[in-house]
Amino acid sequence: MQGQGSKHVGKIGKRAVDALAAIDGKDAVLWDTEVRGFGCRVRASGSKTYIFRYRPRGGGRQAPQRTMTIGQHRQHPHSRPGTWRG
Repeated sequence: MQGQGSKHVGKIGKRAVDALAAIDGKDAVLWDTEVRGFGCRVRASGSKTYIFRYRPRGGGRQAPQRTMTIGQHRQHPHSRPGTWRG
């Protein structure tokens, strides 16, 4: 895990991702406990992306790790206080 700052393990849910923050200006990753290789990375800038880490072609420990970006985490506008106008 090159370039990663803090590593955390837990179930990836809304509260856990919302609470995830970079520490001392370094990226942090929350790795899911149920889906191996699935995580949420937060950059020092505060942007959060969902990632998947794997080894190509079943290469085992000899193969280099690859990280695929799945998508960016976006807060739903109704999840922020004071934004719902129902």
